[in-house]
Amino acid sequence: MNELELSKILSYVLRHVPEKYNLTLDEGGWGDIDTLIKNIKRKHPQFKNIGFSAILQIVNNNRKKRLEISEDNTKIRALYGHTFENTISKNIVVPPEILYHGTSNYTYSKFIKRNGLKKMKRQYVHLTQNINDAERVAKRKSDKIIVLRILALESYKNGYKFYQEESIWLSDDLPTEYIQPI
Repeated sequence: MNELELSKILSYVLRHVPEKYNLTLDEGGWGDIDTLIKNIKRKHPQFKNIGFSAILQIVNNNRKKRLEISEDNTKIRALYGHTFENTISKNIVVPPEILYHGTSNYTYSKFIKRNGLKKMKRQYVHLTQNINDAERVAKRKSDKIIVLRILALESYKNGYKFYQEESIWLSDDLPTEYIQPI
């Protein structure tokens, strides 16, 4: 079994196209794990022998904690990165004072500097507490990067919502007055 390939398929299905795998997600993003396994086997013959233990191994070994299995082992969900139309509900939490967002210089100067941070195709803006993680994310997009300092607690106090999934912080769109280039 190619664990990396299966991990990518799981993330892709649960974040972007559950309907293509006959998977219905509830308001929390949870889908039936047996249905998912059956349809992965059907669409990807190289995974015809996978079972729950292979999925569990991927979920437990992923350092980014993208996926989660329910306590009763019957459901699975992606924690963040969704792009499909129905918004996954999250619990609002008080953020730390500062969060970070990494991006390319081009994106910052052309869009973010004028319009703030937008969720774009995703359901939420992705942020981190760790400046190194923000740099790493930005470098996936460009060699010319910028890290943005987000005044998270101040924006929260002014009505902007924040959510947390493992080490990833999520927010709705954020205006420019809460964004500072480093």
